[in-house]
Amino acid sequence: MDVKRVIENLDLPVAYTEFRPPPGAGPEAQPTSIPLEDITQAFDRHTAFIILGEPGAGKTITLQKHAYETARRRLQTRAGLIPLFVRLSQQKHRAPLEFLRAEWESRLGSNFARALAEGQAVILADGVNELPRDNRDERLKDWRIFVQDHLGASRIAFTSRADDAPLLDLPRVRVEPLDPPRIADYLARNNAQGLQALLDDPRARLHEMARNPFNLSLLVSAYRSNQREMSNRGRLLEWFAGELFAREEKLAHPGWLPRAAQISALSQLAYAMQAQGESTTFSFQVARAAARRPCWRSIPGASASRAHCATNEPRRRRYGFSAAGCIWRWC
Repeated sequence: MDVKRVIENLDLPVAYTEFRPPPGAGPEAQPTSIPLEDITQAFDRHTAFIILGEPGAGKTITLQKHAYETARRRLQTRAGLIPLFVRLSQQKHRAPLEFLRAEWESRLGSNFARALAEGQAVILADGVNELPRDNRDERLKDWRIFVQDHLGASRIAFTSRADDAPLLDLPRVRVEPLDPPRIADYLARNNAQGLQALLDDPRARLHEMARNPFNLSLLVSAYRSNQREMSNRGRLLEWFAGELFAREEKLAHPGWLPRAAQISALSQLAYAMQAQGESTTFSFQVARAAARRPCWRSIPGASASRAHCATNEPRRRRYGFSAAGCIWRWC
């Protein structure tokens, strides 16, 4: 792994706004929005909160960056919290405490209950919207109980799209779209200042696209690769997916399917995901019905008793996501 490149990819100029409930009740009571200089302000103010944003807004990267900085501080000073980054899509049927204990103790080899009680842990739980749809309400109730009864003096932050936020009943922090100064800063740090002229050209229709950090990273990659078909988001994602398909093909993965077969099957899953409209997860039955049987039978692991298809921020960053792309994950 190129650690330096991974760390640089976490350095997105993301802005945040915290929404605080109104002090009183009644129809005239309105929540207060407060800009945050950095996500660490939310961690300092709250033992538990949720980060909201659109796909590609920077929710996962926010947690990963906080994990990196917290771990580095702990290693340098031997003080401060110990981060635990987890993907809620990997929770499966385990209760929150059981899931987190297994992740903590397998990685650190220390007692998780003691770490919670002593306030040593900061849990970074990514992807509320990737919990299975059929029992998501029950799962979120379990997480509320965990926060109330087990978190102790430790901290936890969730990420999600806006739809599932009320079920956790936690303070909310929204990831804001990038403004022009932040876009310019990202371009400068990635040696893509020449892209600014294209963003400013109203005929190119790229400015609104660039306000999303994931889209901006694609635009920068395309610009630095001399790809000029950028005004259409579908073509941009098609180019990006093609570049990554080519990279993976060079690695000659065992059992690697032909590109056309993968695109055919994954595009059907992507359309099914759009039709579903509520989640980035599928049951095994829905995924199997969406994909063509010949391709399904040739995918390793397809005989598993249960599976789901999901996308998340690192995987979208790696493979792209559109009607021509979706990532398989078997459990």
